Amino acid sequence: MSNNTKQIDGLEEWLYLIKRFGMTPKEALVTMQEHKQDVASVLLYLEKILASFTINIGEK
Repeated sequence: MSNNTKQIDGLEEWLYLIKRFGMTPKEALVTMQEHKQDVASVLLYLEKILASFTINIGEK
């Protein structure tokens, strides 16, 4: 018997907590940690976002 339910990944859960319950990003991460959910995917996403905004001081 196949399982037709889609498992929510960490990033989707994090965004859901922020939007649905008005949590701050940090509150949502703490909640996910307390419930042993996938925090690693959220942190990887944030790392990628921050890297895209990184600037080199010497460049103009």
